Amino acid sequence: MFIGEASQITGATRKSIRLYEEMGLIEKPERNGNYCVYEEHHIHVINMIKRAQAVGFKLAELVALTDEKSETNRFPVELALKLISQKREELASTISQIQKTDAELVTLSEEVAQFYSD
Repeated sequence: MFIGEASQITGATRKSIRLYEEMGLIEKPERNGNYCVYEEHHIHVINMIKRAQAVGFKLAELVALTDEKSETNRFPVELALKLISQKREELASTISQIQKTDAELVTLSEEVAQFYSD
């Protein structure tokens, strides 16, 4: 399939797909004349990249995975799990900070209500 169809199937823009290629996040597709021909594995990887982005990963964070995959010739499951765990720790810290801020807002609201109700 050509880039337009890959874009339509995945929801990634053509520009994004080209960026993924440029960054090494997806393998360069075979060419048919002037056209790149994308396979099912490209679609799968593009969908995984989009899912990773949706949960907070930046593209630069995913480069380590592709670098190790290139070196070992296999997907680095251990590294992927480590990155996911780190992202979850960051999220837990953010949640904690939001909860503290919310508690401060509740206290402020109570103080304002009490001060101005007198």
